[in-house]
Amino acid sequence: MNFARDIEAIEGVVIAGDPAFESVPPNVLNDALLALKAQAQRADTDAFMLAAMKLVALAGNGHSRVIPNAAIAVVPRRIVIRDGHPSLVEDGRAHRILAVDGIATEQLLTAWDGLLAGNAARRRLLSGIMMAWPAALQMVGAGQGKEVRYRLVTGADLVVSTKDCAPALDLYPVAETGALDPQRDDYALPDGSVLVWHDGLWWWRIADLKTLEIEQVTRGVSQMSEQPGANVVIDLRGNPGGSFLNAMPLIDWLRGNWRGERCAVLVDAYTFSAAIVTAALLAHHLGMRAQLIGADMGDDLAFFAEGGTIVLQDTGAHLRHSTARHDWETGQIAVSTPPEIAEHLVAAGPLRVTQIESAKQEQTAVAFVREA
Repeated sequence: MNFARDIEAIEGVVIAGDPAFESVPPNVLNDALLALKAQAQRADTDAFMLAAMKLVALAGNGHSRVIPNAAIAVVPRRIVIRDGHPSLVEDGRAHRILAVDGIATEQLLTAWDGLLAGNAARRRLLSGIMMAWPAALQMVGAGQGKEVRYRLVTGADLVVSTKDCAPALDLYPVAETGALDPQRDDYALPDGSVLVWHDGLWWWRIADLKTLEIEQVTRGVSQMSEQPGANVVIDLRGNPGGSFLNAMPLIDWLRGNWRGERCAVLVDAYTFSAAIVTAALLAHHLGMRAQLIGADMGDDLAFFAEGGTIVLQDTGAHLRHSTARHDWETGQIAVSTPPEIAEHLVAAGPLRVTQIESAKQEQTAVAFVREA
């Protein structure tokens, strides 16, 4: 395999197809392209993927990245980021990882820094799959033998054979949410509802803005109109994004018709893209009545997005690229900002998130809205 079609697709994006690369010095971009082409000569999919990730990460944009999941195999363990720390999922619980093959997790994260896209928070949360990917471990001195040893905060060592590797997509979806089980929502409401009335307050669970339907939101808003003075919790944790426009009926109703005093907005490191925009709009329009609770979100308020995803023909990996500038911190409209987004653009930042460990986030949100 010479990866020629993948190289052509990646080169088209980084040279002229994604404005996030305009700030990258041409010589740096050219050197990375040459390194990618050199790796292609080895016919090693893992090495090619790592080089492709390094190239596209030069954009420094969380939306512009190579997602290798469909092209690689990992040890059969799911690793997610909980409370800022890589954690291995075992028996339905997340156990913090202290070291892999004797190498401290922070040392590993630093070594992978140039391969992962976006700001520091985004790079950290993307590191879960790296700790299960033998090729990524080997490049930083771990995973050299036939086994990988994970030292857990419990004091136990979990040893996993690299002979048992499985397709990464089985454990790591393309749109990562940080859930313990990638097929389930950690914060789902009963019956998969979007909105419930809970002990005198409204509780929204918006897990994914791609699948959220405007009709669901308008029905929920209609329900809320029966108790317009009740306080609200909106849970955006683990929401990978989609279109914030799907949430606009809720935002507009809260802005204009809601008579409550407090709205808690739950967010975490996996709150990304349009979910960040939704949180920013709520914070901006509701002012002191809203409080973001949880953990810093997975991107800054200024970023490149829109665009789309290319499935690379040789490896099957995904290439996420961007076309439009968003700036929800200053509210400045760029030439590339689509009119439907510019219509809602506000200067929302900087945002302050009340930092609460995951186990206490929901009770903190309830306490905040009940203090009114």
